[in-house]
Amino acid sequence: MAHSSMHKRSEREDGPLDVLLRKYGVEPFVDAQLANVDETTARDLRELRARKLAAVRSEDFEYASQLKRADEQLQQLGAEILRLDNERIAAIACEEYDEAKALRVRLTWLQRDAARRNALAIAASGDPTPVSLQPPEGPDGEGADAELLLASNFTPADAALAEPLVGAFGARIATAAFSDHWRARTAALGHIAAAFDEALVPPPSALLARTLAVPIARALAAAPVPPHAVAAAAAAVRALASAGAASGDAADELVAAPHMLGALVARAADSNATTREAVRAACVALVEHPMLDAPLALPTVHALCDPPRASQPWRCSALSLQLLRIVVWRCQPADGAAPPELPIDALVGTISEGLRHAHADVRAAAIDAAAALSLLSVGAFARIRERAPLSLAQPLAEACDLAARSAMAQRARTLDAADTSVGGVGGGGSVLTSPREASLSRPTSGHAAVPQLEPGAADEAARRGRAATAIQSRVRGQTVRRFGGPMAILAHREAPVQEPLALAQRDTTQQGA
Repeated sequence: MAHSSMHKRSEREDGPLDVLLRKYGVEPFVDAQLANVDETTARDLRELRARKLAAVRSEDFEYASQLKRADEQLQQLGAEILRLDNERIAAIACEEYDEAKALRVRLTWLQRDAARRNALAIAASGDPTPVSLQPPEGPDGEGADAELLLASNFTPADAALAEPLVGAFGARIATAAFSDHWRARTAALGHIAAAFDEALVPPPSALLARTLAVPIARALAAAPVPPHAVAAAAAAVRALASAGAASGDAADELVAAPHMLGALVARAADSNATTREAVRAACVALVEHPMLDAPLALPTVHALCDPPRASQPWRCSALSLQLLRIVVWRCQPADGAAPPELPIDALVGTISEGLRHAHADVRAAAIDAAAALSLLSVGAFARIRERAPLSLAQPLAEACDLAARSAMAQRARTLDAADTSVGGVGGGGSVLTSPREASLSRPTSGHAAVPQLEPGAADEAARRGRAATAIQSRVRGQTVRRFGGPMAILAHREAPVQEPLALAQRDTTQQGA
């Protein structure tokens, strides 16, 4: 009775508002109470207390009741999180790493549950939906559940990093892209890929490319993730590269290529064929970028120079070597230019390990990469040949010869295209598209065929003939003579040297046929 009378007297002294505050649990938290929960939950409890106080003052008692229930649940979850975290620390101290890992998994789920209940209670007030709860804009985000974004863990560091993404796509897309939940992340990356494909945003800048590489790498590194989530990340990479290539400006998006290639190649061994195809298309879009020159290729080669390991899936090793072949092939210097400075030692080591791989597809990709490297450095090819198994000597020589022929043909096509673009009107009213076609002009009489060339065309044909002869001599002299057998050396020495005009006439005849 004494206790009841004291309680009634305190109610009369405190007033009706204080009674309501105690009823709904709006009491000053002391340090002893917050010491029973983890720091994150304590921060959430302080926020709930402030919201409950505002709800009681505005006489929104229904919302205050919801917040009180959320408060009680958060206190229980916070106490459990703190207990498990202490057990995890003790397990690590005792070197019980398996137990610590299991506790960490349990902690992660509890922390997400706490964040979910807190956010749902706050969102139930009827206030505008927080940014972290809003689904992504556009068709890819329609019907997205708001609860999927509650575990985004959008830290202040992420917020500072995502500023370029916020400026280009909005706060909701940026928050979803950095979310820990794969559904929110997939919807955001799909929206970004569609925006790039449809040119709804300006071409990506270097800062935006670096920013976008972070959620893409997180999406590709997360496990387990459904195939379409990986495909969405790969599609975002492909769209990023395509948008930059279509703009024709500086290849700013390629600064993030090394960061994304490693994560993409690691997904090349996915069991889903659609995922593997999407990953391959994204990788090829990066390395076949029209503005990928030697300075930009250097970090890309460094990212791909990872020697195949026995524990690495063979598809990852094969794709990495295939991408290396494309990059090295595109780094061929122009006439008279110095070869680019590529990491030759790393290339030799990676290709040599690929040649000794147990899988045939990896060995085939390594042979193609070695052939492409032979066009840049004959010494590097010699080192690869010395380390390669004897059974691959003949395939290496054949691939090297084929690569040399392909390079000569590509250079000839480049010269033809340049000649066609500058062709003019010659004497007698005849239009010559290139000096090589002029060399085939023949008289109508029955005399011996003598090439009739316009003024200056003979010099051009002779120059290209000398260039073709020099290329052929360098390639055959440095590859066949070094790596072929005695009969190949003898055949090279006895091969007649063709005249420049004869070379030009022969090439034109073959093209006409």
